[in-house]
Amino acid sequence: MKIKLLYDPIYSNNINRIFLEALWDQYFVREPIDTSKTYNPTECLIYSDFSTADQWIQPWQEKGFKTIVDHLWDSWICDKWETTDQQLVLRSTKWFWHNECFCFRHLGYQNLKRTSIDDKTFLLLMNQLRRHRKELYQRIKPILDTDAIYSFRGLDIPLQNAQDSFDLTTTAGDRYTDIDWYNRTKFSVVVETGTNEFEFSSHRRGEPWIIHTEKSYKPFAFRHPSLTWGPAGILAFLRAQGFETFNHVIDESYDTIKGHALRLDKVVETINDLNNTVKNDKQYFNDPMTIEKLEHNYNLFYNIDLALEYFKKEIVDPIYEFASKA
Repeated sequence: MKIKLLYDPIYSNNINRIFLEALWDQYFVREPIDTSKTYNPTECLIYSDFSTADQWIQPWQEKGFKTIVDHLWDSWICDKWETTDQQLVLRSTKWFWHNECFCFRHLGYQNLKRTSIDDKTFLLLMNQLRRHRKELYQRIKPILDTDAIYSFRGLDIPLQNAQDSFDLTTTAGDRYTDIDWYNRTKFSVVVETGTNEFEFSSHRRGEPWIIHTEKSYKPFAFRHPSLTWGPAGILAFLRAQGFETFNHVIDESYDTIKGHALRLDKVVETINDLNNTVKNDKQYFNDPMTIEKLEHNYNLFYNIDLALEYFKKEIVDPIYEFASKA
């Protein structure tokens, strides 16, 4: 018998995302809570996203219901939510990667074909205003207008040097992508959500772990070389997951530099050097090894069998194990 998951439809969470609904329905019965109904604590679990759980699940816990706190989007452990006999904090080592795989497949992005035009050098897309993003923007601003397709919504800078802009009202929302951005540029500059040098491996079943988000995976989906302004070790982390980086054509030594300021200096130097190189060599990134790595990353990113395997292993199985405990 499938476990019933009750959720508050007022709040967004992973079990009512349109591109994941069919997947959840293979294993569970999902039901929006109806306040006019009476539920049996032995027959269902209460499901909530961690960002809204403290607003509504406590009364259910007091009634004896077991609860699941979905911590898939913010998987590092430094917060108040802890797993107990009555509460499962749901985490997954590869959620950012596999959620994007499911989402991008739903949007048909796996069918987009990159055709190099390369009239600009690099792609830089930034949303929320954060200190480390503003630092990078100020340091490379002199080359942006001439050489990049870029945006920085946090500074009210819409997409520059491109035909269209982000339309957050579409079904793609903030995952909206135009393949033209990738056709017209040679590489991506990825700016992660943070640059803090935290690593949590103890609760990762021994797997290496570092703070990261979906941003680091997006170039893989569109066969784009990339470099990253983020935590030290982010490239090593991606390689540990099986992806290839581009140290044969990009100086990736910045990834080993621990200090924020020193790493930023090296990232800026690398962007400027690579920008100049690509402008002077239109065949850069067309070498066989780069092409092989781009194909490898694309195929690994969209590996649906692997995504389904981890969904069952790290989400479905822990929920059923939790529910079965007396």
